[in-house]
Amino acid sequence: MRRCADNKKPLLVFSKIPRSGEGKEVAVKKVTPLRRTRQGHDENDDDVVFGQMGHRPPLIPEAEYSAGFLRVEHGHVMNRERWFLYFRVVTPGDCIGTELYYSCPCPLRGQAFGLSSKLVAAATVALGEVPKRRDRLSSAMFKGKQFRVRVRTVKRDRDGTLRPPGDWYSVIDKLIAWEAGATIEGTTRTGR
Repeated sequence: MRRCADNKKPLLVFSKIPRSGEGKEVAVKKVTPLRRTRQGHDENDDDVVFGQMGHRPPLIPEAEYSAGFLRVEHGHVMNRERWFLYFRVVTPGDCIGTELYYSCPCPLRGQAFGLSSKLVAAATVALGEVPKRRDRLSSAMFKGKQFRVRVRTVKRDRDGTLRPPGDWYSVIDKLIAWEAGATIEGTTRTGR
């Protein structure tokens, strides 16, 4: 924004707008008010704060790991609702304690999860069978359990363009097996 020499008042901007039906141009005065933001910068300055960047997901080697369920979060990626199931790696080694997520796309509005959806596949592993109740899937089926998971590295963006190696990150690609932990009924399972 252009300012007067004292840098306090905005310049008056004149634009010529033709009146309809007349071949003449009329000068119109337009004044832009000067407003301050909380940080003390002018609202119309070139320097704009967009917000904060989210945390960068970790990168670990592609392999199979044992991981315990932590929590579930709801979010949006590429204009689609998703459930994110978070797990902590418990396999001894350099990656122990790393938190990774398993992304499960939600069905479009009003539809049910299909039998081939990632969430139903994960529920089948967690329960040891296809869920009996089809009207309600709950995070209770994952709580207190440890799973064998396959981890992959995300190397491309949503357009298929290869990311720079510094932007690669790891996600859980698949829940392979329920290894240990309590069932919903309260009994426990150990081993594979």
